[in-house]
Amino acid sequence: MGAFKRRALAGEGLYVAIRDGEVYVHMQKPGDQTRLYAALMLLHRAVTRFPADDHHHFPPHLEFVLGHTDLPLGGPAMAWCRPAGDTLTWMYPDFSYYDWPEIGMPPYSAIRRRTGAVTSGLPFAARSNKLFWRGGSHRHVPSVVRKALLGKLERRADIADVKRIPPFEEIYANASAAAATFTALWDFCRHKYIIYTEGNSWSARLKFHLLCGSVLVSHPRSWDTPETLLMQEGRNVVSVRDNQWSDVEEVYWMLELNPPLAQHIADENRKFFHLLTPDGISCYILELLKCYAEAMTTDAPPAGGGASGTAGGGTSSKRPPPPPPLPDTSTLMHLEAFVLSKMVNVPRFGTGGV
Repeated sequence: MGAFKRRALAGEGLYVAIRDGEVYVHMQKPGDQTRLYAALMLLHRAVTRFPADDHHHFPPHLEFVLGHTDLPLGGPAMAWCRPAGDTLTWMYPDFSYYDWPEIGMPPYSAIRRRTGAVTSGLPFAARSNKLFWRGGSHRHVPSVVRKALLGKLERRADIADVKRIPPFEEIYANASAAAATFTALWDFCRHKYIIYTEGNSWSARLKFHLLCGSVLVSHPRSWDTPETLLMQEGRNVVSVRDNQWSDVEEVYWMLELNPPLAQHIADENRKFFHLLTPDGISCYILELLKCYAEAMTTDAPPAGGGASGTAGGGTSSKRPPPPPPLPDTSTLMHLEAFVLSKMVNVPRFGTGGV
């Protein structure tokens, strides 16, 4: 943890210290988006979901680092995703489970509510039967798999409705011109077959697609998320052979000519709507923190200093060297105070000693 903590304290990510059930944070540089603030709001919602002294649900002592970019820091830090096969990175629910205003969409709870309104009035059998995709393929998301998808299906109006969307700065500058290609996340649910593509790493839209109760069609995925660990091939997703989408038409006709199979997959994915609730995400975070705390090689001390912990280190018959001391919590801010301090010009004094 020491190296990750130093990186976070220097400005690379978010450092969270939990002492006696109270949450303290340090964030030197938030990055160029609201991601880490949204992650903090998810944490705040989770830790206030149960009484602060209920340690059965919430570990009393813990510290961790969460990176802010699309790519994980590597090792026993927390991240939005991890490479397939990685067993060290701990996966935190991504920021859009709270809100991602940069994409021009409402908060997650509102998206979920609007998704429910669409799907409740549009059964799977009545939805459009074309492969549907909208996404970025430009300098911000130089994804080879997205370019291959566009090359394969952009002109195949007989089986697909696939279009690229411009970068968001262009959408903000000329919203009316972008309206022809921009589709609200809940309107994806009007389609039977939704194509999922990874971006710079994972794509945060995956959860929104699963909420639809449609069939997910994907390329072979390279990144794991909390959602992909629950997905099964042929049950929740149908994957094409390769990243060139070489057999995507075969996959399409396999689904079209087998309505019971497509309906079964859609029904399985519909279960995600009842799983990925705000309370469900809070429960995941609480369980994540409990497991992370259990994996720490040393216990974090009570407020005021002591020994540091490292997750993923295991146990040893030899006495480990003394870990580096933690910063006194008086130099950190309570989560609530930190978030409020960003709204107005509040001096950023530590509140850990109060």
